[in-house]
Amino acid sequence: MARCMKAAFLIAGLAHFALQGSSFSPAVRLAVVPMKTSMNVGCVASSKGHPRSFSVGGRPSSGISHLRMNADVAFNMANESFKLQSIGGYSVVATLIMNLSLRLFGSTKSQSKDSKVENIVGLIFTVFCVFSIITGAFTSIIFTLLTLYSKTALGFGPVGEDKYLAFFEATTRFREQGFYGFLASSFSFLISFVLSIFLRIKGKPRFIITLLTGSGVGYASFRINQIMSIATSTIFDSP
Repeated sequence: MARCMKAAFLIAGLAHFALQGSSFSPAVRLAVVPMKTSMNVGCVASSKGHPRSFSVGGRPSSGISHLRMNADVAFNMANESFKLQSIGGYSVVATLIMNLSLRLFGSTKSQSKDSKVENIVGLIFTVFCVFSIITGAFTSIIFTLLTLYSKTALGFGPVGEDKYLAFFEATTRFREQGFYGFLASSFSFLISFVLSIFLRIKGKPRFIITLLTGSGVGYASFRINQIMSIATSTIFDSP
């Protein structure tokens, strides 16, 4: 029982270490867009024919419809398409992780008639699996809807550009929540995988193999954190 609790605390510590630090700065937390800092990168014509500035992923202080600028810059459809492809990528990966969690949950025996320790670990395993499935489904649905509605707005032509910018601005917090869900689903799956190793292997080797697997997951989480930190400093925080 004591060994089981030590292993559980070790796994929780690895997960906490992976999620803390610079990866939760505003830029990385929101991943693709939105960025917290407002950066005017273009303008579109308003209904009265005046150019209107907009902030990609930011929140203009006085609202989209009240900002104007004199630069004659066209709406960049190519850049917006790249953003939508990036957002769609979250939906695809979240769906894959959710499917992996479902298969892991269905193929792992989480309860035992003989071992109280396995029942406790099995309960923790079930919680992480269910949490991974729910957050993965949430992330997939959120980003799928955002991508579909954004493309629908752009399909209206020049008028749709205004609709797209307004929709993109109004859904900032949903993209943030979706990215949080993506992280939660990913790390919950990794933790549940480590716990499944403990449940599948019997005898003394289970502690050694579980420890090695947990160490591998911790190393992978550390590397993921490093990539996100590099993205923050080189992509989002750079001028």
